[in-house]
Amino acid sequence: MHLLRAAVDHPWESVVGALKQNPRADLGDPTQPGTGAWHLRHMLETFRHHAATVSPELEPWPAVPFDASPYAVADALMTDIDQFVAWWASRPPQSQQVRVHYGGRVMDLSEMVGIMTRHITWHAAAVHYWCRWKMPTGEAR
Repeated sequence: MHLLRAAVDHPWESVVGALKQNPRADLGDPTQPGTGAWHLRHMLETFRHHAATVSPELEPWPAVPFDASPYAVADALMTDIDQFVAWWASRPPQSQQVRVHYGGRVMDLSEMVGIMTRHITWHAAAVHYWCRWKMPTGEAR
């Protein structure tokens, strides 16, 4: 589970890492697919979908406004991950062997958490490269 958290807050190759490497970047319109802001929203929404697949009894997460800052979206994602990790840690060991139905397949929790982690990492890289490609030439990073 620590890798899931690291996908968001590790100093490198993470959501926060991408934001810190591109502090002056405008991430674009979060409703426009492909923008940095869209990738951030997508990470949050997809994590919530994944977590609900594994743990439908988790409390609903608060809405995050579309005009929220990139760090607010990253903070919401980390809060959601922490809630998910705490929920999972509170379960008796025998219940942690649950099988998850996702994407037409049945998998164990470790495979599902792997999907969650890779998805966040992939989109964090997309945020980073979107910022790099959109940054005006010669502008300080």
